[in-house]
Amino acid sequence: MNPTSKLLQFFRERPNFQGAILLLPALFWLTCFFLIPIGYIFVYSFAQRGTYGGIRWVLSVQNYQRLLDPLYLGILWRSISTGIISTRACLLIGYPFAYYLARHQYRWRNLL
Repeated sequence: MNPTSKLLQFFRERPNFQGAILLLPALFWLTCFFLIPIGYIFVYSFAQRGTYGGIRWVLSVQNYQRLLDPLYLGILWRSISTGIISTRACLLIGYPFAYYLARHQYRWRNLL
């Protein structure tokens, strides 16, 4: 019996693991395209900027101290307020439209 068939037999005998095996592709993509890049950004955030735009691997918290600079606080506040405004606009437009679609006749829903 090869290792693949042993693994399949293991999951067939234990139904509790069948749902977990379905999550593996999603967890793989989440790890590859979200968690690993976020980890790189986190590590780079402790490095220093080089003279010509490169990265010097001297660990410091200087980048996080610069976050308290009024220039960066203004940019951060503008980004957060833009996100809040756009979220509210989507909710104000989306919920009434979804309610309208849900209350409309079934044959017209896909067209709408």
